[in-house]
Amino acid sequence: MQNKKTRRYEEHCYRWMSNLPIRNTDDAVHGTWVEKTVWIRQGQGTYKRTLYTTLFTSLTVTKHNVQEVARCGRARWKIENECFNCIARHGQNFKHNFGHGKNGLANLLATLNLLAFALHTMLDQVKGLWKQCRASYQVRRDFFEALRARTIGYRIPDWRSIWESMLFRRPPPLAPSAARA
Repeated sequence: MQNKKTRRYEEHCYRWMSNLPIRNTDDAVHGTWVEKTVWIRQGQGTYKRTLYTTLFTSLTVTKHNVQEVARCGRARWKIENECFNCIARHGQNFKHNFGHGKNGLANLLATLNLLAFALHTMLDQVKGLWKQCRASYQVRRDFFEALRARTIGYRIPDWRSIWESMLFRRPPPLAPSAARA
């Protein structure tokens, strides 16, 4: 088939095996292993492999749906990979593996990281001081470092004071009760 973007001829090969255990134990979950390989024709009778991907699924795979299952599996991997790369690059410290923890600690920490990422992404879409302040720092990590620095040792009266101090690069004002002490 001809690739619409590159206009090169590609050969897509699919293989699958059903009812395989996900690991080598008696209580292992069984499913279907799917493999997709894409080859590009380089010349007369020569091909180069450009994509190799595999997935494991609980779906029933047949010759009628293998392309769709492989496409969906690849799309899911791409979404997850790009999301976690985005999180890691923008200072959310999600590259750290919390392990399994005890009593769900790892899940709690991962959930809090994802919640923080979602909140920061949402706040980047709103108008006001947050957006102005965030835009004044090129790197998200620098923004959060400045925010952290302004909240250590200060009793800040309100969020507006923090955003203005970051925007104008000045120390935050002390809260009235802290100024009297």
